[in-house]
Amino acid sequence: MVGERGSQSCELDVEVDVLQNGMDSVKDLCSKKRARLESSSGLGTKACREKMRRDMLNERFTELYSILEPGISQNSNKVAILRHATHHLNHLRLEAKELKDKNKLLQETINSLKGLHVSQGRWLFLLLLTALSIAFLNDSEKVTRTVRKFSPHLAAKMRPPHMPVIRGRPSSKKSVYICGKPRGVFVFLFSAASFILWFTSGTLMFVLWAFGISLLVTVLHASVRTPNLKARLNTFREEFRAVWRNYSEL
Repeated sequence: MVGERGSQSCELDVEVDVLQNGMDSVKDLCSKKRARLESSSGLGTKACREKMRRDMLNERFTELYSILEPGISQNSNKVAILRHATHHLNHLRLEAKELKDKNKLLQETINSLKGLHVSQGRWLFLLLLTALSIAFLNDSEKVTRTVRKFSPHLAAKMRPPHMPVIRGRPSSKKSVYICGKPRGVFVFLFSAASFILWFTSGTLMFVLWAFGISLLVTVLHASVRTPNLKARLNTFREEFRAVWRNYSEL
Protein backbone atom coordinates (compact mmCIF):
# COMPACT_ATOMS: atom_id res chain seq x y z
CA MET A 1 0.00 0.00 0.00
CA VAL A 2 2.75 2.36 0.91
CA GLY A 3 4.51 1.65 -2.41
CA GLU A 4 1.37 2.26 -4.40
CA ARG A 5 0.82 5.62 -2.65
CA GLY A 6 4.40 6.67 -3.34
CA SER A 7 4.08 5.84 -7.01
CA GLN A 8 0.78 7.71 -7.27
CA SER A 9 2.30 10.80 -5.60
CA CYS A 10 5.22 10.73 -8.04
CA GLU A 11 2.87 10.52 -10.99
CA LEU A 12 0.86 13.47 -9.64
CA ASP A 13 4.03 15.56 -9.26
CA VAL A 14 5.03 14.78 -12.85
CA GLU A 15 1.59 15.72 -14.13
CA VAL A 16 1.69 19.00 -12.17
CA ASP A 17 5.10 19.85 -13.64
CA VAL A 18 3.88 19.09 -17.15
CA LEU A 19 0.80 21.27 -16.64
CA GLN A 20 2.92 24.14 -15.31
CA ASN A 21 5.31 23.93 -18.27
CA GLY A 22 2.37 23.87 -20.68
CA MET A 23 0.83 26.92 -19.03
CA ASP A 24 4.13 28.81 -19.27
CA SER A 25 4.48 28.01 -22.96
CA VAL A 26 0.89 29.03 -23.60
CA LYS A 27 1.50 32.34 -21.80
CA ASP A 28 4.60 32.98 -23.91
CA LEU A 29 2.69 32.29 -27.12
CA CYS A 30 -0.15 34.54 -26.03
CA SER A 31 2.23 37.38 -25.19
CA LYS A 32 3.99 37.06 -28.57
CA LYS A 33 0.68 37.02 -30.45
CA ARG A 34 -0.51 40.04 -28.49
CA ALA A 35 2.67 41.96 -29.37
CA ARG A 36 2.30 41.06 -33.05
CA LEU A 37 -1.34 42.11 -33.05
CA GLU A 38 -0.49 45.40 -31.38
CA SER A 39 2.31 46.13 -33.86
CA SER A 40 0.21 45.13 -36.86
CA SER A 41 -2.77 47.05 -35.62
CA GLY A 42 -0.56 50.09 -35.00
CA LEU A 43 0.80 50.03 -38.57
CA GLY A 44 -2.28 48.83 -40.33
CA THR A 45 -4.79 51.37 -39.10
CA LYS A 46 -6.12 53.91 -41.56
CA ALA A 47 -5.10 56.87 -39.43
CA CYS A 48 -1.52 55.64 -39.24
CA ARG A 49 -1.32 55.15 -42.99
CA GLU A 50 -2.73 58.62 -43.57
CA LYS A 51 -0.20 60.11 -41.17
CA MET A 52 2.66 58.35 -42.96
CA ARG A 53 1.40 59.61 -46.33
CA ARG A 54 1.20 63.18 -45.07
CA ASP A 55 4.67 62.99 -43.59
CA MET A 56 6.01 61.71 -46.91
CA LEU A 57 4.27 64.51 -48.80
CA ASN A 58 5.67 67.08 -46.40
CA GLU A 59 9.16 65.68 -46.93
CA ARG A 60 8.72 65.89 -50.70
CA PHE A 61 7.52 69.49 -50.48
CA THR A 62 10.48 70.32 -48.27
CA GLU A 63 12.87 68.88 -50.88
CA LEU A 64 11.06 70.76 -53.63
CA TYR A 65 11.30 74.00 -51.64
CA SER A 66 15.04 73.49 -51.18
CA ILE A 67 15.50 73.03 -54.96
CA LEU A 68 13.48 76.09 -56.03
CA GLU A 69 14.93 79.59 -56.21
CA PRO A 70 14.63 81.74 -53.08
CA GLY A 71 11.39 83.52 -53.84
CA ILE A 72 8.91 81.58 -51.77
CA SER A 73 8.61 81.83 -48.03
CA GLN A 74 8.87 78.76 -45.87
CA ASN A 75 5.20 79.00 -44.90
CA SER A 76 3.92 79.42 -48.45
CA ASN A 77 0.98 77.53 -49.76
CA LYS A 78 1.68 74.20 -51.39
CA VAL A 79 -0.24 75.33 -54.46
CA ALA A 80 2.14 78.26 -54.86
CA ILE A 81 5.12 75.94 -54.51
CA LEU A 82 3.70 73.62 -57.16
CA ARG A 83 2.97 76.56 -59.47
CA HIS A 84 6.51 77.83 -59.07
CA ALA A 85 7.89 74.35 -59.70
CA THR A 86 5.76 74.01 -62.85
CA HIS A 87 7.10 77.35 -64.10
CA HIS A 88 10.68 76.19 -63.56
CA LEU A 89 9.97 72.89 -65.26
CA ASN A 90 8.55 74.60 -68.36
CA HIS A 91 11.53 76.95 -68.45
CA LEU A 92 13.95 74.02 -68.27
CA ARG A 93 12.08 72.24 -71.05
CA LEU A 94 12.36 75.31 -73.30
CA GLU A 95 16.08 75.60 -72.57
CA ALA A 96 16.59 71.91 -73.31
CA LYS A 97 14.77 72.29 -76.63
CA GLU A 98 16.86 75.34 -77.58
CA LEU A 99 20.08 73.53 -76.70
CA LYS A 100 18.99 70.54 -78.74
CA ASP A 101 18.27 72.75 -81.77
CA LYS A 102 21.62 74.52 -81.39
CA ASN A 103 23.42 71.19 -81.11
CA LYS A 104 21.70 69.96 -84.26
CA LEU A 105 22.61 73.14 -86.15
CA LEU A 106 26.20 72.91 -84.95
CA GLN A 107 26.42 69.29 -86.06
CA GLU A 108 25.10 70.21 -89.50
CA THR A 109 27.66 73.02 -89.74
CA ILE A 110 30.48 70.65 -88.77
CA ASN A 111 29.35 68.10 -91.36
CA SER A 112 29.15 70.79 -94.06
CA LEU A 113 32.64 72.04 -93.18
CA LYS A 114 33.98 68.49 -93.33
CA GLY A 115 32.39 68.01 -96.74
CA LEU A 116 33.80 71.34 -97.92
CA HIS A 117 37.27 70.37 -96.71
CA VAL A 118 37.09 67.05 -98.53
CA SER A 119 35.76 68.70 -101.69
CA GLN A 120 38.52 71.33 -101.61
CA GLY A 121 41.16 68.61 -101.37
CA ARG A 122 39.54 66.79 -104.28
CA TRP A 123 39.39 69.97 -106.37
CA LEU A 124 43.09 70.63 -105.73
CA PHE A 125 43.88 67.09 -106.84
CA LEU A 126 41.80 67.57 -110.00
CA LEU A 127 43.53 70.86 -110.76
CA LEU A 128 46.89 69.16 -110.30
CA LEU A 129 45.94 66.42 -112.75
CA THR A 130 44.73 68.95 -115.29
CA ALA A 131 47.89 71.04 -114.91
CA LEU A 132 50.04 67.94 -115.37
CA SER A 133 48.13 67.02 -118.51
CA ILE A 134 48.73 70.48 -119.97
CA ALA A 135 52.39 70.43 -118.90
CA PHE A 136 52.97 67.03 -120.50
CA LEU A 137 51.22 68.22 -123.63
CA ASN A 138 53.57 71.18 -123.81
CA ASP A 139 56.99 69.71 -122.99
CA SER A 140 58.64 67.23 -120.65
CA GLU A 141 62.02 68.92 -120.16
CA LYS A 142 60.85 70.84 -117.10
CA VAL A 143 59.62 67.64 -115.47
CA THR A 144 62.90 65.90 -116.17
CA ARG A 145 64.92 68.81 -114.78
CA THR A 146 62.82 68.90 -111.64
CA VAL A 147 63.24 65.16 -111.09
CA ARG A 148 66.98 65.44 -111.73
CA LYS A 149 67.32 67.74 -108.70
CA PHE A 150 66.02 65.03 -106.38
CA SER A 151 67.00 61.78 -108.11
CA PRO A 152 69.49 61.84 -111.00
CA HIS A 153 69.19 58.06 -111.39
CA LEU A 154 65.44 58.33 -112.00
CA ALA A 155 65.99 61.27 -114.34
CA ALA A 156 68.41 59.15 -116.37
CA LYS A 157 65.71 56.51 -116.75
CA MET A 158 63.28 59.17 -117.93
CA ARG A 159 65.42 60.01 -120.94
CA PRO A 160 64.08 58.93 -124.35
CA PRO A 161 65.59 55.86 -125.96
CA HIS A 162 68.50 56.37 -128.32
CA MET A 163 67.54 56.22 -131.99
CA PRO A 164 70.10 55.20 -134.62
CA VAL A 165 70.97 57.91 -137.12
CA ILE A 166 71.18 56.82 -140.77
CA ARG A 167 73.23 59.08 -143.03
CA GLY A 168 71.69 60.36 -146.18
CA ARG A 169 68.17 59.93 -144.87
CA PRO A 170 66.29 62.81 -143.31
CA SER A 171 65.45 62.23 -139.68
CA SER A 172 61.81 61.98 -138.85
CA LYS A 173 60.11 64.44 -136.58
CA LYS A 174 61.54 64.23 -133.10
CA SER A 175 59.03 62.77 -130.67
CA VAL A 176 58.89 63.76 -127.01
CA TYR A 177 59.22 61.06 -124.35
CA ILE A 178 58.16 61.19 -120.71
CA CYS A 179 59.64 58.63 -118.31
CA GLY A 180 60.86 56.73 -121.33
CA LYS A 181 57.38 56.49 -122.83
CA PRO A 182 55.76 58.52 -125.62
CA ARG A 183 54.20 61.76 -124.49
CA GLY A 184 50.79 60.88 -125.90
CA VAL A 185 50.37 57.99 -123.45
CA PHE A 186 50.75 60.21 -120.38
CA VAL A 187 48.67 62.99 -121.88
CA PHE A 188 45.85 60.56 -122.63
CA LEU A 189 45.96 58.93 -119.19
CA PHE A 190 46.03 62.18 -117.22
CA SER A 191 43.41 63.82 -119.43
CA ALA A 192 41.06 60.83 -119.13
CA ALA A 193 41.50 60.70 -115.34
CA SER A 194 40.86 64.45 -115.06
CA PHE A 195 37.76 64.25 -117.24
CA ILE A 196 36.30 61.31 -115.28
CA LEU A 197 36.94 62.95 -111.91
CA TRP A 198 35.53 66.31 -113.03
CA PHE A 199 32.47 64.53 -114.40
CA THR A 200 31.85 62.50 -111.22
CA SER A 201 32.30 65.57 -109.00
CA GLY A 202 29.53 67.42 -110.88
CA THR A 203 31.73 70.39 -111.80
CA LEU A 204 32.47 69.50 -115.40
CA MET A 205 30.27 72.31 -116.74
CA PHE A 206 32.07 74.80 -114.52
CA VAL A 207 35.43 73.65 -115.91
CA LEU A 208 34.15 73.84 -119.48
CA TRP A 209 32.82 77.36 -118.91
CA ALA A 210 36.17 78.43 -117.41
CA PHE A 211 38.07 76.88 -120.31
CA GLY A 212 35.78 78.58 -122.85
CA ILE A 213 36.10 81.99 -121.17
CA SER A 214 39.90 81.71 -121.00
CA LEU A 215 40.03 80.72 -124.68
CA LEU A 216 37.76 83.64 -125.61
CA VAL A 217 39.90 86.11 -123.64
CA THR A 218 43.02 84.78 -125.36
CA VAL A 219 41.46 85.16 -128.82
CA LEU A 220 40.24 88.70 -128.04
CA HIS A 221 43.63 89.70 -126.72
CA ALA A 222 45.35 88.32 -129.81
CA SER A 223 42.89 90.05 -132.15
CA VAL A 224 42.85 93.55 -130.62
CA ARG A 225 46.50 93.92 -129.63
CA THR A 226 48.57 96.45 -131.53
CA PRO A 227 51.41 95.03 -133.65
CA ASN A 228 54.90 96.28 -132.80
CA LEU A 229 53.59 97.84 -129.58
CA LYS A 230 57.04 98.10 -128.05
CA ALA A 231 58.48 99.90 -131.07
CA ARG A 232 55.57 102.34 -131.11
CA LEU A 233 56.02 103.08 -127.42
CA ASN A 234 59.71 103.77 -127.97
CA THR A 235 58.88 106.09 -130.90
CA PHE A 236 56.30 107.92 -128.79
CA ARG A 237 58.84 108.36 -126.01
CA GLU A 238 61.44 109.77 -128.37
CA GLU A 239 58.90 112.16 -129.88
CA PHE A 240 57.81 113.30 -126.43
CA ARG A 241 61.42 113.95 -125.42
CA ALA A 242 62.05 115.95 -128.61
CA VAL A 243 58.98 118.10 -128.05
CA TRP A 244 59.87 118.62 -124.40
CA ARG A 245 63.43 119.58 -125.40
CA ASN A 246 62.08 122.19 -127.84
CA TYR A 247 59.85 123.67 -125.15
CA SER A 248 62.75 123.82 -122.70
CA GLU A 249 64.93 125.67 -125.23
CA LEU A 250 62.27 128.32 -125.67
